[in-house]
Amino acid sequence: MAPPSDALDILRQHPEKQIRFYLLAREYQLLDQCTESELLSLLLAIGSLNVANDLSAETQQAVQAMEETLFDGTRLEMEMHYRQLPNQMKAELNSISYFQKPYDTFVVMDALGW
Repeated sequence: MAPPSDALDILRQHPEKQIRFYLLAREYQLLDQCTESELLSLLLAIGSLNVANDLSAETQQAVQAMEETLFDGTRLEMEMHYRQLPNQMKAELNSISYFQKPYDTFVVMDALGW
């Protein structure tokens, strides 16, 4: 679902590059909030498997693949860009109800005509 027109009007008041970083980083933040406990459990399981000495080669490969997927750096990069955005802009956009629950960045960019 696309954001309401008043939210789109507010987004258009800011530089496109900043909005792109905001949209992607905020989407990651909201998704991570929804899966926080599951991610913690997965991290603990991976940590336990990493110290196990009797893992099959297949299990070791699966653990390595999960680590690469979870720690690819994308979320950290987006968070770093998000932190560099103007605080006033973040506060204004975060106060919009649409950006307080998970959304699809590409739907928003499409609504903006990007």
